Amino acid sequence: MTGGRQRLWTLPHPATGRDSRKMRQIADVMTSEVQTVTTNEVVGPVRDVMLDGRIHAVPVLDLTGAVVGIITSSDLVEEHAPQLGVTSVMSDRVRTVGPDDSLVDAARTMLDARIHHLVVVGDRAEVTGIVSSFDLLRELAGEVEKHESATIPGRHHAQPGDTIVIRGHEV
Repeated sequence: MTGGRQRLWTLPHPATGRDSRKMRQIADVMTSEVQTVTTNEVVGPVRDVMLDGRIHAVPVLDLTGAVVGIITSSDLVEEHAPQLGVTSVMSDRVRTVGPDDSLVDAARTMLDARIHHLVVVGDRAEVTGIVSSFDLLRELAGEVEKHESATIPGRHHAQPGDTIVIRGHEV
């Protein structure tokens, strides 16, 4: 609390009930059901899965399960031969975060790298989720809504049909 106001990102999460003094974490907003592909797959089926599932990013794993790249919808804007290997279109500069990393750190990473997706990896470097810039924006919008709609003692909240007077002018 600073100046009697709560800062964004420190409110307790309704589902987890985490301490309001803790920074919100990736685990709070990530998508945990992640579609992945391996380096030996081809573009055609991956494009179809992404289009059909409205998926914007798919991590690419090597045969040991390590993250080696990511294919995003931006990578598929150009028409690629369906039999082309995924390694030909993927970005190998994939960024990862842990589920306990803060949302603020994730947002900074995305801004600095000019990317929209981070692959979430666990302690053994296994893929446990994915977080997008949309996930962070959705969380921020929800926190702003909660902050703005908080009841202020002594303030009347208008109901449908109420007459509102603002500085002497009826609205």
